[in-house]
Amino acid sequence: MSSESLGTPHTIWSLLKQYDRIEIPIIQRDYAQGRKSAKSIRDGILNHILEAVSDNRKVELDFIYGVERPYKLGDDEQIAFVPIDGQQRLTTLWLVHWYLANKAGLLDNKEGEAVSLLGKFTYETRPSSKRFIECLCTEPVTLGPDLRETIVEDAPWFDEAWKLDPSIMGAITVLEAIASHDALKKHTPQELLTNLTQNDCVTFYFLPLEKFGLGEEIYTRMNARGKVLTDFEKVKSKLFKIINESPLKKVIADKIEYKWVENLWPYRPKGTYLTDTPFIKWLGYITQILYVVKNGNTKDDVDYTSEKVLSEIYSSEENLRFLIHSLDSIPDLVDAPIDFSMEWDENTGLAEPVRWILNQFSGNNTDVMKQLGVMAALIFLYERKDTDGIGDFMRVVRNMIGNTANKSLREWPTLIGSIRNLVCPDVYAILRQPDLSLKGFRQEQRDIEVFKAKLIDAQHDAYALVCKMDDNPALIGRLGNIIIECQESVPTDRFKLTLSDIAPDDVDIQRLKKLFEAYESMRTFASGNDFNGIWGDLLNTRLYKFNEFVCWYDDDDNYSDYNVHPVLLKLAREIADNNGDIDATLVSREKKFVKKMLAEYGGNLATVSSPKHQLYLFYIMTVRFMDMTWQDFFMRYGFNFGWVNAENGYTTPFDNPLTVNGETVNGTRNIIYQTYKTRFVEGYGVGYRRTPRVLVANQPKRRNIFRKLTEWAES
Repeated sequence: MSSESLGTPHTIWSLLKQYDRIEIPIIQRDYAQGRKSAKSIRDGILNHILEAVSDNRKVELDFIYGVERPYKLGDDEQIAFVPIDGQQRLTTLWLVHWYLANKAGLLDNKEGEAVSLLGKFTYETRPSSKRFIECLCTEPVTLGPDLRETIVEDAPWFDEAWKLDPSIMGAITVLEAIASHDALKKHTPQELLTNLTQNDCVTFYFLPLEKFGLGEEIYTRMNARGKVLTDFEKVKSKLFKIINESPLKKVIADKIEYKWVENLWPYRPKGTYLTDTPFIKWLGYITQILYVVKNGNTKDDVDYTSEKVLSEIYSSEENLRFLIHSLDSIPDLVDAPIDFSMEWDENTGLAEPVRWILNQFSGNNTDVMKQLGVMAALIFLYERKDTDGIGDFMRVVRNMIGNTANKSLREWPTLIGSIRNLVCPDVYAILRQPDLSLKGFRQEQRDIEVFKAKLIDAQHDAYALVCKMDDNPALIGRLGNIIIECQESVPTDRFKLTLSDIAPDDVDIQRLKKLFEAYESMRTFASGNDFNGIWGDLLNTRLYKFNEFVCWYDDDDNYSDYNVHPVLLKLAREIADNNGDIDATLVSREKKFVKKMLAEYGGNLATVSSPKHQLYLFYIMTVRFMDMTWQDFFMRYGFNFGWVNAENGYTTPFDNPLTVNGETVNGTRNIIYQTYKTRFVEGYGVGYRRTPRVLVANQPKRRNIFRKLTEWAES
């Protein structure tokens, strides 16, 4: 379209006279020409404008596109011009006019034309930007040599929070550039302003899109001549469009610029000064939860920041209030009195889950523990309005989420409904109610939490111990079996009791405390972790199975892992009964085993043929007679074993071939064990770094090993 078809060129001054307001809309980007990175662009347009004004010659600034928007001021009908493309140029032009008018003293007369016309320009992208523009026209601004200091530091009306608004700080940067321009050294501000407002040195053609059947919907294709909006600007535009008629719109508009910026500031991406990314992450997270609860969604491809989804969720005022609450509550979540780790790791409280959501949330079903944990805390704060009792509440919720296998999106509505049922300043009192519904959570863990609540009520000195045991990273809240082991008449690796057989009044708290202390000391014994240091003494338990190819750890009792297996708890009970002396207890166990083998094999240990038995004897040799440790036996943390035929340099001291169910394994005697990895192949060959060192031939300390074992066991 040619400029001739658009009529007379305009200036910003004539546009301000024609319309009641020029309104930079909320969908626009921040004022970009003031960014530090935009110096070349900024210098280019200011030179283009001010050099023309200084020379009193005419220049054009291309087209300005926009829409006319009617609005009411009292009872009067008003018309605003809303630029869709050209807002950056208009803002720069307005700042030039404002600076010259200020320096010329025209803004001192609050009833004058300069104040009246300049006051028609307004920013809707952020409430802070809008208020800043208003203050420039209505508040006294005496510009000194250091313009930034005069406005930012000295002006009593300047809000400290505005330092976080990129549009405001960008505008100040542009004003500094105007103030230092050579045009101000050649002419007075009044002369330059006259050239602008009367001689029309800087003009542009503007196009009201309605006249051509176009509207604001083409903005994202035209904005800044093809430059797309940021994700934050798009999302903000969608959200404000949806809540346009809501009484909460102003609340959100204010908070999104002040309180929420402050709340999200610690989570902004490194090297940036915007909170756009954490805001979008958090909005997507909250929207996903509300959407799934509403629809029972099971899909993974939903865009939770799409206009369709945002409209469906935030057309509800209750959901909108919860969104506001969630963003308001971010500091409360981080500082909540939760003195334990949400995921049984080194971090405490909710700080890490909150950070994960604000930095890594991607809208799919990952890290459910973090997502549901933070949501549980938000629900508690929303319904309770304070943090009284939140620690115990979150501990119970954590235990049940962490020990429930099925946490798919399909289950979230049920799980969140059950979490709501637990909201109370005394969660243990709620758990004791017989009609409490905790659907969705694993039944075994629900029973454990109910039992703990009854135990705490029956024996008040149990509370501290229960909390400590709950927080143990090996037990992870699964206290049922350790309580059962405590109440068995003798140490056993096959329980006779169930939790339902035990009355909370009858639990021996002191014995349970000693049992837990032994359990915890086992976990880190011999510089190990996760019970690595005592694993060799579990080789002859039913935790291990074997066939003709491999001897492996297997939880044959359907426990989620060995940490709560009766075999492990029996050993803890033995240690507790032995005054907590782990080493003495293990030595006693090992000696009993050697004696048992001597009895079964006619006093000749060399004829032992079971893989489990051979391995356990090898382990005892390693740690008791060869000055080695469990790491030297379980090479590269390999706790399962396969075997290969011996090669030069390796040998076995056993005479008999391996047997499985009475059958000879591979028909050979000289079998070498190797830690069994995924890529292990029978016959692959001996690998030194995967073979216990006790199998290396001609080990001096292995000589007469069976005689030494026999004498040691009988000593």
